[in-house]
Amino acid sequence: MELNTFRVFIGRLFITTEEGFHEVERYHASKKLRKGFGYILNDYVYIYRGKKEKFRPSEMLPGIYLNIHGEHEFVPPNTVTDKVDYSIHNIIELDTQKIINDILEQKEDFLDPEDIEVINNNQEIFKPTFKEEDDFLKYAVKKAILDKQVNLKNYKSKFPNQYALNNMKSGLNKETKMTVTNFDSWCEILGLKWKMVIEDAGTDKISPLPERIDITSDDF
Repeated sequence: MELNTFRVFIGRLFITTEEGFHEVERYHASKKLRKGFGYILNDYVYIYRGKKEKFRPSEMLPGIYLNIHGEHEFVPPNTVTDKVDYSIHNIIELDTQKIINDILEQKEDFLDPEDIEVINNNQEIFKPTFKEEDDFLKYAVKKAILDKQVNLKNYKSKFPNQYALNNMKSGLNKETKMTVTNFDSWCEILGLKWKMVIEDAGTDKISPLPERIDITSDDF
């Protein structure tokens, strides 16, 4: 003997079966049923299948069918699998107010549209190539771009216009030396800090450097 289970539902209800995803409502005999929706009666959810005459007996799955007299006929789940699949214990309750509250409480953890654009753009990584003519400043910028896996589209807000972005990008590929001004601009765009260490090489015996010189980007 099966005992009815008492559960209280307050949100939107859904159930997943082998057929797919169904929204669930409470069953009332006077209610106009919607095809594909599930309806709770005692311990089970019954999917409304439509007119009974359209199904062969072998095709009738557990659910509700409309007979030729316009009455609802129930086909209960008989197998162990069906009893588990259509059990009210498999109902998922969607508490929309709780979801809204969770979103409001955790809104800082969600990606904003700009972050989403950055993620999508990351498929287009800019890969400058090293050349023998590169000076050490240009080499450092190229190395940083490659190590950071940079897509310059993600940094477009840091350029005054698209022309400036393209101009600096093409400057990395030209044979011209990188100016200190452009190096400083690249460091600002890429969020980099730099440090320079100058120390005596031991080749000037007349007037060697008395102590090492340390210069960082914070000094300027």
